[in-house]
Amino acid sequence: MTLPALDRAALIVVDVQRAFCDADGSLALGGGEHRHCAAAVPTVIRLLDAWRTTGRPVVLARYVLAADGGDAGLLAQRSSQLQVPGALRAGTADAALLPELAPRDGELVIDKTRFSAFHATGLEEHLAGLGVDTVVLCGFTTNVCVESTARDAFTRDLRLVVAADACASTHPDLHDASLRTIELCMGDVVTIDAIVPQPANAAP
Repeated sequence: MTLPALDRAALIVVDVQRAFCDADGSLALGGGEHRHCAAAVPTVIRLLDAWRTTGRPVVLARYVLAADGGDAGLLAQRSSQLQVPGALRAGTADAALLPELAPRDGELVIDKTRFSAFHATGLEEHLAGLGVDTVVLCGFTTNVCVESTARDAFTRDLRLVVAADACASTHPDLHDASLRTIELCMGDVVTIDAIVPQPANAAP
């Protein structure tokens, strides 16, 4: 597979928050389902660290709601998890990015109230102002916020690369199905080894 050139690409890290990764996170579903997201965190960090060395744009998106949850829209009716006190509420540990993802100077942090990082956030204009023509996506959850962001990127004629092993869902079957849909219709689905150059002395 030949990837699009990444010299004008931005990395968008979607919702790598305690809500999805911690055992007691509001979106972790209980019963250990959070482990799928938690297991992908080191790969997300590896991709982010490597990307930062390139000097290319980084966007950190996080799902954050008002204290009363009044900006959640219809999702508040669909998700009993968002009715739990503190779930994804601004200023709580549940909504916080993992500390390993602390933004650096010049990196855009987006607080969003819908699945897609493009919805009512100004992301499209930000990327256009930087001359970005390609987005690389990673994060959580593959079948909801990552796929929604992928669809919106594609409809804006941005080339799309999804780092499969730096994404996860609390439902692995939906993770797999979402990646198949993205690859079929929207963009390239690869592991981060196809994005991050390997050290010259790396084992074959």
